[in-house]
Amino acid sequence: MTRGGVGAAGGAILALVLASSAWGYGYLDLGIGPGVFQGSARSAGMGEVGIVGERGPLGVALNPAFAAVSRDPQIALTYRGVSIKEDWAFPAYDSFDALLGYNTYSANSNAYHDFGCGVMSGEIGAAEGVSVGLALSTAYDFRYDYAEQAIDRTSTAQPPDRTVARDWIEASGKIRSLSVGLARPVNDKVRLGVGFDYLFGEREVESAVSFTDPTKVPWASGTAETSSVFRAEDLTGVRFSLGALLDLYERFSLGATYRTRAQLGGDLTASVPGPDSIIVSPSDLVRLPASFAVGVSFKPRNELATVVEGNLIYTRWSDATDPAGLGAAPNDTYEWHLGVEHVFYNQRPLRFGFLYRPSPTDKETAEPAVTAGTGFAVAGFDIDLAAKVGWRQYRSADLFSDELVGAKRRQGTDRVTETTMGATVSITRRF
Repeated sequence: MTRGGVGAAGGAILALVLASSAWGYGYLDLGIGPGVFQGSARSAGMGEVGIVGERGPLGVALNPAFAAVSRDPQIALTYRGVSIKEDWAFPAYDSFDALLGYNTYSANSNAYHDFGCGVMSGEIGAAEGVSVGLALSTAYDFRYDYAEQAIDRTSTAQPPDRTVARDWIEASGKIRSLSVGLARPVNDKVRLGVGFDYLFGEREVESAVSFTDPTKVPWASGTAETSSVFRAEDLTGVRFSLGALLDLYERFSLGATYRTRAQLGGDLTASVPGPDSIIVSPSDLVRLPASFAVGVSFKPRNELATVVEGNLIYTRWSDATDPAGLGAAPNDTYEWHLGVEHVFYNQRPLRFGFLYRPSPTDKETAEPAVTAGTGFAVAGFDIDLAAKVGWRQYRSADLFSDELVGAKRRQGTDRVTETTMGATVSITRRF
């Protein structure tokens, strides 16, 4: 991970760019970004659908009407692992300003994992068909790790290509959701549900520069390592949801979910180079966006052998706020999800899917991804497996300007390439 620059001492007070992080573990949507898919591995293998076809307790977080799908009690556990490779490269030009290619100066590979669980009561006889579901999952994940080395390539001193500074961004924290769904069948074809999400968590972002060459330390800083930190601790809030499932004839099913926006309060602080911390105004709360999702499921045959499901999710990101005020103004987005499941004669399913998730902060950028999955039963347990590969490429300004090491600021934007690979395992037990 290298970056070149012309060495010269001095400058001004070190100014660091703070960032916050989101699901996807990339940089683009660091201020605010997409939430974590909260469904099971079955839905994850079908393009992360789940508004209609989710069958287990984890679906309560997607559509509260799922609490009334099964008459039997259920319990479910899920594990999700994600790895991301993120490359930053700057353009190289010849003397005639023709593009020669890109020089990669930072290559980061990181892995993250997470767990979730859920329970479903099944039909409660004394409550006239009412069912209750409970799920604990991660709604937003703020982990992100970035590192680079600033190198003085033009110095005549030995050794050549000296590392004069190390720059990094480390973000951590999650917003977890304790989701409760209460649902009841209206008749044989319609199920309605209401949901309540208790959201809690924290987030922290540190942006730092550590100078390995004392002659590069900005004269006004006086310290070899300087950092800025943003913290949001003890974040809590609530949101509500409405869900519906409708069976049309024998082959079509429809579903819909509406989630209200959420406002999370807590202790927000920010520190910059210097002796004092800045307490963020209490009015600068964390606001999460409202969303509306619709889905359709189609069975080409009367017998359940093949199922095709599509989802459309509208997220009103313009409702959301970045408490640190660091990200670009967000835009509302439409996500597309499509999945297929075919069950063979041996009762083994094969699943495929595709999703298209636009960035809230860059209208020109989106993450397409493909998914695949399967499942089997062992000793009364249903085990589902899913895999996902996603990618995107976009342009971004340099996170740490060459001015920090006394060089001239590089003009233009860098090219950022991300490749994401994920795996999900869900285990469900029916009683």
